[in-house]
Amino acid sequence: VHFDPVPMSYGQILPYLIQKGMLEPKPLPPKVPPYPPYFDVNARCDYHAGSPRHNIENFKGFKYKVQELIDRKLLSFKDEPHS
Repeated sequence: VHFDPVPMSYGQILPYLIQKGMLEPKPLPPKVPPYPPYFDVNARCDYHAGSPRHNIENFKGFKYKVQELIDRKLLSFKDEPHS
């Protein structure tokens, strides 16, 4: 899978996507032990409304969503020419 490089952190992209109505946070149900190997009890994911498990920078699901928006030309990081 290829993710286009982005000029900022995924945590910085999320508020923009929420403001534009392109995404909304998705809270996760609580996870009970035993935890899977990827689970990080100290990490909080902004996309998952602060739910523990991982952080947004390590969450491939969010990266896929951003890449889909780029592929569909709904999100671009190129500077627009000034008129």
